[in-house]
Amino acid sequence: MSPDNAPIELKVKTGTAAALCSAFILSLLSSYVFHGVVPDFVNDGIVAIVTGGIGFGVMWLTKHTPRGVIDVESDNTSQLPPQVTNNPGNTTTGGPVTISPVTDPPAPNAP
Repeated sequence: MSPDNAPIELKVKTGTAAALCSAFILSLLSSYVFHGVVPDFVNDGIVAIVTGGIGFGVMWLTKHTPRGVIDVESDNTSQLPPQVTNNPGNTTTGGPVTISPVTDPPAPNAP
């Protein structure tokens, strides 16, 4: 499925709905409570609570939209990573790397 015709993730839809609720609440307050301009502290509170709080809540509760398996083709079919040398004489080809233990340097001699 190409990005052009991919469905919109359900989490995006619920987050957008929460933001629209914030705008709707502010428009109602402006029209019926404050009769014009909503004070900044009320505006900030509504935006923080509705857009931030409710938006986070609904997006956290909403499950991810299930997606199908994507078939990916690769030009690089059988290349192993290059050899890694971590200790003299110890070479691996892409497997686990063992590192020799670090020892403390000898203490300096006191005069």
